[in-house]
Amino acid sequence: TTTIIPTIIAAAQKVEDVCAFIMRPCIWRCNRGIEVYRSVANSNHSKLMCPCPPAYYGKFCQYQNQRVSLTVQIKVSFE
Repeated sequence: TTTIIPTIIAAAQKVEDVCAFIMRPCIWRCNRGIEVYRSVANSNHSKLMCPCPPAYYGKFCQYQNQRVSLTVQIKVSFE
């Protein structure tokens, strides 16, 4: 039983670390997209990019596309 306690403590620490990563404020910058950093040429800096899902657009995926479907039927009658 004494070896189980350190294992439980280690598992709890991993869960706490994952929760801290998920809840970090910068993860919400990309709204519905994924936060990706791209290297800037000839420097040690990186640039934030937010690849958006198809229903969203904008620098931070902050705008939602409103799609409208229109169905047209033409009935032709030869009398």
